[in-house]
Formats: sequence, C-alpha cells, structure tokens
Amino acid sequence: MKILRSVVVALFVILVLDACYTAARLTLELRWTASALDKAATKLEAAKFNKAERDFDSARTHARAAERMTGHLSFNLLSHLPGIGSDVDAIDSLVAAVNHSADAGVTALDGIQAMDPHDEGLAGALYEDGRVDLAAFDMARTYVDDAVGLLGAARREVAMAPEGNIPPVSHAVEKAGDRLDSALDSAHEGVRVMEQLPRLLGADRPRHYFLAFQSPSEARGGGGLIGFYGILEADDGKVELGHLEPIGELTNSRKETADAPGWFRDLYGGVGAVDEWRQVNASINFPVVSEVILDRYQRSTGEQLDGVIAMDPLALGDLTQGTGPIQAGALGKIGPRNVREVLLRDVYLDYQGRPIAQNRALKILVDHFWDRLGGGRVDVTGLSDGLSDAASGGHLKIFAGDPAIEAALVDLGIDGGYTDEHSNVQSVFNNNWSANKIDYYLHRTIETHIVLDAKGEATVTTTALLSNFAPPDQGGLMSGSHIEGQADGTNTMSLFFLMPEGSRDPVVTIDGRRDAAFRGHDDVSPVAWTIVRIPAGEASTVTLTYKLAGGIRGGHFPFTLFPQTTVNPDSFELTAEGPSGRLLEISEIDDEDGSSGQLIRGVLDRERRFRIEL
Repeated sequence: MKILRSVVVALFVILVLDACYTAARLTLELRWTASALDKAATKLEAAKFNKAERDFDSARTHARAAERMTGHLSFNLLSHLPGIGSDVDAIDSLVAAVNHSADAGVTALDGIQAMDPHDEGLAGALYEDGRVDLAAFDMARTYVDDAVGLLGAARREVAMAPEGNIPPVSHAVEKAGDRLDSALDSAHEGVRVMEQLPRLLGADRPRHYFLAFQSPSEARGGGGLIGFYGILEADDGKVELGHLEPIGELTNSRKETADAPGWFRDLYGGVGAVDEWRQVNASINFPVVSEVILDRYQRSTGEQLDGVIAMDPLALGDLTQGTGPIQAGALGKIGPRNVREVLLRDVYLDYQGRPIAQNRALKILVDHFWDRLGGGRVDVTGLSDGLSDAASGGHLKIFAGDPAIEAALVDLGIDGGYTDEHSNVQSVFNNNWSANKIDYYLHRTIETHIVLDAKGEATVTTTALLSNFAPPDQGGLMSGSHIEGQADGTNTMSLFFLMPEGSRDPVVTIDGRRDAAFRGHDDVSPVAWTIVRIPAGEASTVTLTYKLAGGIRGGHFPFTLFPQTTVNPDSFELTAEGPSGRLLEISEIDDEDGSSGQLIRGVLDRERRFRIEL
C-alpha cells in the first residue's frame, strides 16, 4: 500500500511538472508562431518573398510544435478540471487557428511563386514587353482561394472557442479574432482585385478610358485644370494611347450639359461643372466627377467609354522611375527631380504667348511617355514603385463604370473617392477663379481642433491658413490677373469645406470677420464655401466651426482628413479635448510608425485616418 501511494504521488508530481512544462512551452510556441506570422506578413507586403518564405516556414514549425503540446496527457487531463476546462478548450482552438493561419501564409506564398517572380520581383513577372501577363493572375487564383479557405477555417476555430475564466486566455482569443477578421478582409480584397484587375486591362474585351491630364497649378477640387485629354485602349493586358489633344478640342465641340446628380448641379453647376470641360472636376468627389465626364463625352461624341484615368505631371514624374527621363522638346528631359518646376511652372513661363508651341511640346512629352511604357522599355520595379507613389498621393486616379471593377479599385485605394461610413471625413479644397497657374505658389496649413462634450457632441474648428507666395510682378499665364480691377499676383479662389455627414451650424470667418458662406452638399456630406482673395506675398486665415452629434463609434471618435491633390501638399495639425478641457490621445490608423499623442502634425499627402480616445 505504501508503495502504491508513492507511485501515485510520483505520477501526480510528474503530471504537475508535465503540465507546467506543457503550459510554458505551449505559450512560447504560440508567441513564436504569432511573431513569425507578423514578420512574414510584413516581408510579403514588401515583396521580400524569400525572407517571407522562411518566416512562414518558421511559423508553421512552431504551430506544429504547439499542436504536439496539446497531445500531452497532462493537457488532456486539465481539460476535465472544473473551472479551467473551458480555457484549455479555448487554447486548443487557438492552436488549431494558428496552424491554419500558418498554412494559409505558405499557400499564399506558393501562389505568388507560381507567378514566377524573377530578379525584378513580382512586378517583373506580371509586366513584360509592354503587356501585363493576365494568365499569371489565373495561375495564382487557386492558391489564393485555398489561402482564404484556410483563414476562414482559422476564424471558425476561434469563433467556436468557449468563453474561458482565465483573463489572458480570453484576451488572446479576442485578439486572435480581431487579427483574423482583418486578415480575412485583406484576403477577400485581394481576391476581388485578382478577379477584376484583368478585366480592367481588357481580359474579357477591349476597354476604352478617358485620360484626363490635369494641372494642379490651376487648382480644381478633383486635382487641377484638365489641359489635355486622350483615349486609352486596354486589350488583353496591353494599354495603348490613341487620340491625344488639348481639352479645347472638346470645348469647341457640340455643347452638351451633363446628366449629373442634383446635389452636384446645385453645388458646382454655378461654376460650369456640368457644361464646361475646364470646370468639370470642381468637386473633390472623383467617382462622381468621372461619371459626369463620361456622360458629357458620350453626349459630345456619341462614344461610350468604360472609365476615366486622371493623372498630373507629378504622377508622370513618379512613373519615370520606371521609364527613365522623358524628352520634352525645348524643355529638356523630365524626371522625378525636376518635373514639378518644369511642367507646373517653366512650361507656362517659357511658352508665354505661344499656346500652340506649348501644346505641341506637351503632346510630344505625353506621346513619348506612353510609347516607352507601351513598348516595354521600362524598369519594372521602378514602374511599380512609381505607380504606388502616384496613387497614394492622389496624382493618379482610376474610375471604372463597371461596379465590380470599381469595387476592386476602391480596395486598391486608387479610386480617388472619399467615404463617410462612420469615419467622419473632413476635407478642405479650392477651385481657381483667377484663370491662371497661381496655385503653384499657394501653400496651405489646415489646423483642426475638436471639443467633445459630455453627451458626445463634437464642436469642430478648422482653420485654413492660406499663403500666396506669387511674385507681384510676374504676370502672364502664371500669375497675371484676368479679373477686372485685380492686381497681378492675386490668388482668387472658391474655398470649400467638406464636413462629416450629419454636421450642422457651420460658421465661416475670413481674417476674423464673419462671412455669409454658401452652403450645399457633396453627396451626403455638408459643404460650406466662400470666395477668398489673397494678394501676392500675403496670407489669409479662413476658419470654419461646425457641430457634429453622433460621431462617436465604439467608444472612440474617428476622424479622417481627406486631401486635395495640389502642387504643394497641405501641412496639418489635429488636437482634441474632452468635457473637462483635458487634451485627448489621438492615434493614427494604418500608420506604420504608430504616430500617437495629444497633438498630431504632418503632411496631408494622402488620406489620414485617426482615432480619438475618449
């Protein structure tokens, strides 16, 4: 009997030690798996496929090790103990989920490698000799679908995990669910892009797009005056530029008024946005502007197009990372370093009074660029980087009339649209009224302060500091006055404040004096706007105050600053305070550097999304 008691005690001690070892080792294996998956995802996003492969393999190795830990006798016995049995089952679900997640990463990488990325990376495998290899997308789809299925299985495991009693286990389950939801959202977006991008490029039939070449030196809400337009044809992965002419060709064609939404007519019709090609992009809402462009083009020419692609000289400069410098006649070679000065200033000064010669030089430049692009004489990695830079800065935007393709463009963030679905979007934009290129010299700083009261209502004060650095004696097309009684160098603009949906009681002041601002809506977003005149070398301060109830979402106040595409990106400041006057913590969403604090400063060169903690 004594021997039996000793054996039982020994077995109990062994089980306790094994349980301690299993718990410790299982925790480490799960942490190592999560860390390896994070590293792999970062490297995959950066197109470092070989390094991502090593991390995914490491994640799978640790996930399998964790799975073996759950097979220990002590682990199985713990699941039968009252009070912690549900936690053990939850851990079992987590282990199954990380195994599925690791397998999903390996499968997705297999799909990328099936595209045969070579020295120039994935972009080089997809683009060669001026054509996108659409077959490569089909080759990868099976792998991507399998990866999505595995992520779905992982999410189901977490969803079925029982509610535990140990806080760290419950927290781990909740965190895993959030991360898998995010991963699944991204994966589904990737599937949509892989389905629709080939169609955008003419996989199912030739598609034709209106190319709007804009100049932000003469500001428009949608980016800048459309000086040139062209027709692009996409067929089986190859994009070619056909017709290319100054926008005056359409201006002089049959006059037709576009069929635009009522709010668009009410807000922008007065400046000619529905019947003047030079004003058509007065709104910052690029998808709707594109629909107006397509409708006007069809009414003027009888031709129905499939979408709109808008780009400006800064986008062209970004894309020369792939094509190399482009010869622009007497203007010389154009590249990323000099495109801003040459195409947004010098071209108007050097060709002063010679519009035909100016148009000829710009036409030659654009023709040379598309010839090189279509001929495949490019550095594919540089071209890919240039596309990313141009799209993120809003200098390249694409709209497709096909809803499924447009949804994929939204996923890619290249659609040029803003959305106010629970994100409290604010934007400040201006339209040039001087009929010159004076916005080359305009610099803007946007300061926003949000006060939240005890009921959650926000009082938002946004101040736009507008500085006009135009020389007073330059004149001509750059800064000459085309308004009677106005001195050269004066920047006259219509300044628009777009507020979050549901905002009310807007009050506008200009340099401290209350202004009788105009009102309207851009889709569902309220807008207040006014006329501002800034003499050369001077500045003006325009302030908007408005109220917003019901802006709080899930215990925090989201806020989005949506940029206008300009020559000089806006600087911005954002602060917020609570009912007691205490400054609130603000964190930026999707910021790689993890910016946070009570005062956020930066450059509004892309959409910036924030979360204000209450």
